[in-house]
Amino acid sequence: MTPSTRPPTGLALLFVGSARAAAAAALVMGLCAAAALPVCHGQRDDGTATVVVFAAASLTDVFGDLERDFEAAHPGVDVVVSVAGSQTLAVQIEQGAPADVFASADLAHAQRLADEGLVAEPLPLAAASVVAIVPAANPLGVTTPADFARVSRVVVGDDRVPIGAYTAQLLTAARASAADAAWAAHVSDHIVSREPSVRAVRAKVALGEADLGFVYAPDANDAADVRAVALPAGLAPRAAYAIALTTAGEGRDEAQAFMLFALSSPGAATLRAHGFDPPGAP
Repeated sequence: MTPSTRPPTGLALLFVGSARAAAAAALVMGLCAAAALPVCHGQRDDGTATVVVFAAASLTDVFGDLERDFEAAHPGVDVVVSVAGSQTLAVQIEQGAPADVFASADLAHAQRLADEGLVAEPLPLAAASVVAIVPAANPLGVTTPADFARVSRVVVGDDRVPIGAYTAQLLTAARASAADAAWAAHVSDHIVSREPSVRAVRAKVALGEADLGFVYAPDANDAADVRAVALPAGLAPRAAYAIALTTAGEGRDEAQAFMLFALSSPGAATLRAHGFDPPGAP
């Protein structure tokens, strides 16, 4: 199989306009047909081609659906999704971990790998708001940020992972706001844990090991054991998700086809179903 070329930068605009969506779908169909051909890289003894996807922890559920739908349409291709904090996955790629596609919860980690020549140009995948979460039972009766003064155990993401960086931005902005400075200071003073991924933050809150945490809206949308608390408009950062082919993935039609499927109209619909917004949405 002839190695595929890097996808054109115009694919970053796949969500804009029905004509471009149709063109993207046609490109995906072409690549899908090519995926039936034998390949050397990532092919098992039984002829099944394996595509390894490294995805941010907050993409766990939606990429599970994308994996299922893509495999149903591509017999002979096995998508293996590995999830963790974006920082952890980026370091693993730098250390030579075999991956074909990288989906990050921010642009920074994907761009760093691109600058190092380890992935192709990152493309915008989705967006999501940062929200606060409390246990589903909500024993402290937290319904607004003003109620954050009641909490004594706050869990956030480590500063090195996107949700940690976004939470730090949120608290910095809130402390600078006269209306929000008090609860922001209280929250900052009561952080008891910094977790390696957004799903670890959610797990601590869901288990009642923390009174309050900060995650992406889809993480709250996909969970029955936590409830979201909306943050003041203009304060909550917007997470910008990016996706890119790794150096190994650039030479594989199957990997390119999966990435384009995630960027296609059906992929966007699956992302929306899990609470994600299109790239650049306000």
